[in-house]
Amino acid sequence: MKKLIFVIFVGLIGLGSFIYKEYSFLFGARNSKELFEKVDRLSCDPNKGQCSFNSTVLGSGYILFKPFPIVLNKKHKLIVKTQYKADRLEADFLGLDIDMGYNRVLLEFKDSFYQANVFLPTCAKERMLWQLSILATDDDKKYATVFKFETVKE
Repeated sequence: MKKLIFVIFVGLIGLGSFIYKEYSFLFGARNSKELFEKVDRLSCDPNKGQCSFNSTVLGSGYILFKPFPIVLNKKHKLIVKTQYKADRLEADFLGLDIDMGYNRVLLEFKDSFYQANVFLPTCAKERMLWQLSILATDDDKKYATVFKFETVKE
């Protein structure tokens, strides 16, 4: 009986860890009150150049880091070109392997696209998996378009 309880307990911990890692941005890793109406997960990798997308949230467009490729501990300009005109558009970077702290910037609309200067810190690991969420806010509703990419320490 003790073995069965132990196996169930370990299984529940594993399931909880999986759910937290995959969906934490929806219900509390950053802000316990931040819930999203719709989330798009896209397979485009922004660390491989201009990343074109067709999202149900943002419509069609692209994201681009300048200079390219992404180098840790250096300032980059993140450019987001989209058909969608949000009241507020933000870029949120989340370290998936290691918690790299809060890293969210407001994207400013200028010259027909959204842009902001961004900075990704160096990790102790050689390779680091990141999640970039483009967060759109309209009429107190939040939407997210999510990209995953990897950086390599120089």
